[in-house]
Amino acid sequence: SSVSTARAGGFLRKRAVIVGLTDRGTLLGVTVPIGFIEEWNRKIGKAEPPSGYRGLTVIAMDPKYVPVISARIREMGFDVRSSTGLAERVGGIIALITAGLSLVAGVILFVAALNAWSIFHLMALERQHEMGLLMALGATRREVRLLALAEAVSVGLLGGLAGLAIAIMVGWGTNALISGLKESPFLPERIIIFHYSYALIGLALAVALAII
Repeated sequence: SSVSTARAGGFLRKRAVIVGLTDRGTLLGVTVPIGFIEEWNRKIGKAEPPSGYRGLTVIAMDPKYVPVISARIREMGFDVRSSTGLAERVGGIIALITAGLSLVAGVILFVAALNAWSIFHLMALERQHEMGLLMALGATRREVRLLALAEAVSVGLLGGLAGLAIAIMVGWGTNALISGLKESPFLPERIIIFHYSYALIGLALAVALAII
């Protein structure tokens, strides 16, 4: 690889070899030993080293927090280096994609809920004679209602477990595919992360929709 440093009359071009990767460097940047920097500074007329620190590297735990962190740094009166511009755009893109997927998921849930309600409504209408027979044999209205609700809970729970199993298998396959493409430095180890709380929320929604 070639490294170019600006100076008044043009550029200093040096050949370099990348010997490793680090998470302490700048985004899309190359880190070189300080001795080379001092030598290049002398060649471009900057023999005096700068006093004090001139920069600080801030590492965000999640890319979605990069825009907020950058805004807070600017509010403190500091400049944000251009290398974070790409991270900010990536964070914005991730936020938009997340919002879009959330909207799609909401629409899918609404359609699924409407479909489940229609199916159970038709089932209830078709079983009026069966319910009437149960009441004629001594079952109360409350017992018939509890029987229908118990069936709805069972169907919702089984359907939620089936959907959760499919989601886990698809997510595992996606993560396995991503792990096989490690040649790209921007790909994470896992693109889909599962949480127990999400699984419980999904099961609760499936049961609630079936009951409703």
